[in-house]
Amino acid sequence: MTRPIALLLAAFAAISATTASAQIPLPGADPTFGTVDLAADFRPDPYEVAVNAGGPIDASTLGGDCVGWISEAPTFSVTYTPEPVGQWPLIFSAIARGDEDIVLAVREPLGDWHCNDDTDGSNPLVRLERPIYGTYTIWVGTYGVSPEQPATLYISEVVAGWEGVTFPAEGPNLTLIEQEMRFQDMFGSPFQGRIELRTGFQPDPYTATVIARGSRAAFDGCPGFIGGEPDFLVPFTAGGYPLLFTTYSETDTVLVVQGPDLRFTCDDDSFGHDPMVRYDTPETGVYAVWIGTYAQSSDVPGVRLEISERATLRQ
Repeated sequence: MTRPIALLLAAFAAISATTASAQIPLPGADPTFGTVDLAADFRPDPYEVAVNAGGPIDASTLGGDCVGWISEAPTFSVTYTPEPVGQWPLIFSAIARGDEDIVLAVREPLGDWHCNDDTDGSNPLVRLERPIYGTYTIWVGTYGVSPEQPATLYISEVVAGWEGVTFPAEGPNLTLIEQEMRFQDMFGSPFQGRIELRTGFQPDPYTATVIARGSRAAFDGCPGFIGGEPDFLVPFTAGGYPLLFTTYSETDTVLVVQGPDLRFTCDDDSFGHDPMVRYDTPETGVYAVWIGTYAQSSDVPGVRLEISERATLRQ
């Protein structure tokens, strides 16, 4: 009887060891919902992927703020290249596609864990202020033990996923409305229209075919000639990116932009005879844009206006 009992105990020990080893997340396993390579200033931002949340492993064993239940294999992973380090944060967030309370666990390239449960109601967020180069491994879990739940994972340098999703519709920005009224009181209605943009806008760059006007001398020592009223008013909600205005044309064009602080910024020939006005740290507010010509002239059609948050525009 001794031998069968010994064999039985050995088999039980082997099963127990196998079960215990399975009760930890495995960062080296293939992520269930894939991988992606992202570099600083990536588009679209936020990057999003549909996933299932939950699993059999107790996330509290990871320590710190980790709670809930996650899978053995990672849900997703991202290999991130910051340029330079610390220019933008790296933000992970998730939204349940039902009523489930979900959680996040993120493992940095050097092995540190970051977890969150309820940053926005039952939606979690992990924000890394100075992300380094490497692979970030992500688990989307559920707070309670439950079958896997559908969710959406977001990766961003600017916003949480729920900031890019309209839950109720946002109310009007009264500051922008007041600034538009102020510009129209000073200069009249824009000659060519209104372009409302919010950080992360798509497509980027925003493009439009416009007219360059050159009937009167530009403001405040700026070179060239412009029209009387602004060509465009651009109400803009800023994020963590620069804001760039440029034009492309066979004609030597100029740009004059009056920002929310009422200061004029102008340019003539940043790129051959094409101008660019750049705000490295733009404010939320209204930008009045004049598209003019270097020499006094009648209207010049067929000019392409581009507005972008891409720091590498025209590089």
